[in-house]
Amino acid sequence: MANAGRGIKSIEVSGRVLSALMEAGEPMMLRDIAEQADLKPALCHACLTSMKDVGLAHQDPATGLYHTGHFAIQLGRDGWPRTRAFRRQSRRFTLWPSNWG
Repeated sequence: MANAGRGIKSIEVSGRVLSALMEAGEPMMLRDIAEQADLKPALCHACLTSMKDVGLAHQDPATGLYHTGHFAIQLGRDGWPRTRAFRRQSRRFTLWPSNWG
């Protein structure tokens, strides 16, 4: 990822953590997230703590495993209608014959 200007490092790190959670597609252990995001576990834990506070990540209290949080899911749901794939599928449904039951 090339930077065109000055960025906020913590957001970039959080993006790596969020990417690891999304790519896994299932709840993960801290050490696995840290490895996938190429972070030290302590930094990954600090990042996940902040991400949990804003809803980007969730930690299951029973298992301790992490997965994407409600806010991350909401962001995806909000962004989906702006994708080319969604627009292509939407056009197909508008062409659906109205007389089909």
